[in-house]
Amino acid sequence: MVTFSVLPIEIQRECARHFDIQTLKQFRLSSRKASSIALEYLFHTIVLNFNDESAKRFNHVLDDGALKKMVRRAIVDGRDGHQDELYPEESEEEDGDSDGDGVEDANEIKWPQTPWSIAIKRIAQFPKLRNAELWMQDECYEWDYAGSSCDQDPEYRQVYQTRFFQALKDATAIDSLTLNNAQDAIITSTGTEEATDALRSRIKSFHIMIATDVCHGSPENKVDQVELHQCFNFLLRTHWLDPFQNQLTHLTLYCDTYWGVYPFTDLRGIHFPCLVSLALGNLSVAHDWQFDWITSHGETLEELILDDVCIVYAMVMPKEMLNANWPNEVPNPDDDTCKHYLTRWDEVFDDFRLDLPKLKRFGMGHGEWHNKMFEARYDLPARIEWTRYMTYYSGIGPSQWTEEFSYHR
Repeated sequence: MVTFSVLPIEIQRECARHFDIQTLKQFRLSSRKASSIALEYLFHTIVLNFNDESAKRFNHVLDDGALKKMVRRAIVDGRDGHQDELYPEESEEEDGDSDGDGVEDANEIKWPQTPWSIAIKRIAQFPKLRNAELWMQDECYEWDYAGSSCDQDPEYRQVYQTRFFQALKDATAIDSLTLNNAQDAIITSTGTEEATDALRSRIKSFHIMIATDVCHGSPENKVDQVELHQCFNFLLRTHWLDPFQNQLTHLTLYCDTYWGVYPFTDLRGIHFPCLVSLALGNLSVAHDWQFDWITSHGETLEELILDDVCIVYAMVMPKEMLNANWPNEVPNPDDDTCKHYLTRWDEVFDDFRLDLPKLKRFGMGHGEWHNKMFEARYDLPARIEWTRYMTYYSGIGPSQWTEEFSYHR
């Protein structure tokens, strides 16, 4: 009878990779060899929550010469953080608003130090750290909205996002970066230019989930938020995508609202010659060039995830939306402009079949957007959902995006 212990070490490691935490702890006690394998996975990922106990455990691993070498992935999980922990005191030299925009700059304020904020600064001390992740709350609001019940205002998010990036400057082994619920208004708050450039030069896998203003009182106004359009019109591209073009192998672009058509996102001119995996969440499509951009990576692309990616087949849109997407067309002077997009998914699938010859994994459908859609994106199967087609009707609420008039498809 063949026992587990006589299997090749590579097979044992592969099996252990799929064990949950409790199984790994039990497996560790079975033998010295098993203990060595189990430790690799027990300490492969370390999570820093915003509380004293988590910071204590984080520092304990860092202070252990053997354990800290096993850490490959560090998650700074700020989802439980609360803005009340910050009581800023202005610097004697600065008034906190050097750029004159009316907003105090996070780098110029003496923020209180918490055990977890101090621990963040030590991330680079993991010598073999490859993957760094920052998670924040999925609800946020913009700078000028004080009536929200959200626990994390933009200033709070900016402080911790800046601390996170400053800490990664010297983490020379990192090649994967994940930003879960990065707020659109502060997407470029990444510390000093030196720290940002140093980190970006090393990244081969970039994954971002963008959080936008909740707009509880009038959710239909979300689409008009200036910060949302600034993020997708140019900030995402110039600060993140453009610098990564020659090196990125894995890319995830998600947002908690539709993007692509409105807010308009032009990815033409961006190409990733080494891209192997692409995951898109909540992308709206009303131009053939958007699908062409995906298939332009056919020489290398092996995995494609389309999570709630929809064809917008009918639009009743304001002048701003028309000008962004079709600048040469004249808007209706008396009312919103109506436009149809005629491409359908059967045509797109045929193009994928021909233009993505190396594709091995394809996921499409509706992820668990109220649970773990971003974290579980690679588990998405290929399904035909009603949400693969949507319409946009300006002026209605609570959302302009609707599945109505499906019989026109």
